Amino acid sequence: MGLRRKLLVSIGLILAILLVLLYLATSVILMSSFSNLEEQLVLQDVNRALRVLETEVLELNRLLRDWAAWDETYAFIETGHPSYVAQNLDDAVFANLRLNLMIFVRYPDQILYSKAFDPQGNRPAEIPRGLYAYLTPESALFNLPHPDSSVAGILPLPEGPLLVAAQPVLTSRYQGPVHGALIFGRFLSAAELARLSQMIHLNIDVRAYDDPSLPSDFQEVRSSLTREKPLVVQTPGANSVAGYALIADLLGRPALITRVVATRDIYYAGQAAQNYIFLSLLAIGLVFGEATLILMDRLVISRLSNLSTSVTRIRTSGDLTERMAESGKDE
Repeated sequence: MGLRRKLLVSIGLILAILLVLLYLATSVILMSSFSNLEEQLVLQDVNRALRVLETEVLELNRLLRDWAAWDETYAFIETGHPSYVAQNLDDAVFANLRLNLMIFVRYPDQILYSKAFDPQGNRPAEIPRGLYAYLTPESALFNLPHPDSSVAGILPLPEGPLLVAAQPVLTSRYQGPVHGALIFGRFLSAAELARLSQMIHLNIDVRAYDDPSLPSDFQEVRSSLTREKPLVVQTPGANSVAGYALIADLLGRPALITRVVATRDIYYAGQAAQNYIFLSLLAIGLVFGEATLILMDRLVISRLSNLSTSVTRIRTSGDLTERMAESGKDE
């Protein structure tokens, strides 16, 4: 193998090894950074979804305050007069407030009046049977003896997740004594989730924590979600990334898992950047290698070739007085 070829192979191997090492280093650093950025943005989206759910609960609680601290409601709890129902609890009220149920409680243990409504179907409905387990005198929804008592949160009913709020019934001046309580409920239905998703421009899905028919990706993350680690990010598919969050019920028990799905635009942007970097390194390596070969050829190989030619000529001629031609001022 000639000197030029040996030099070409050596430089090529060195450049190839350097390119591979640089590519691996940039791949680890770059893709790790893009993956971390993707995870952070997904977690931000999950927190946005949690905040909008919390806002819905707070809004329901504020709406309830207007009805619970009202002289007419206070009088209704005391007297049970049907005129209150006729004047204030028609279907249009439920539709306008997007409420699924109202329950009026008279202490110590009487459900004075209850009504359920389906705002999507615009028709009366039944009080969900799963709610009755929470309507006992000892329950948090029922037992509100003080004027400043209040509970609000989410209940994972068999009929679906229910946003619920309960407050003691007071006069319009927020005074007692407390003779009962008022409960509002709003199902977190598909229509409600679609409305919330549109509000924050995210794809929100909510499932019951103990649902035996959970989708496979929910089942995979369920064991990873705890009070200490309520947020998890997974990649259920090559083109999507999802964030999951654990939501507790009124009693602090695991109740729901919410999921936000996003496309992997950031990750694929990182892959594109990685490919651009590799092509740039390859181009730079080829230019550097070509320049190195040209310089080596002019500064070293060509002179060694001339030296070899001169030595051969002198040996062939046998004239030891002949001198080799010199070029340049270096060695």
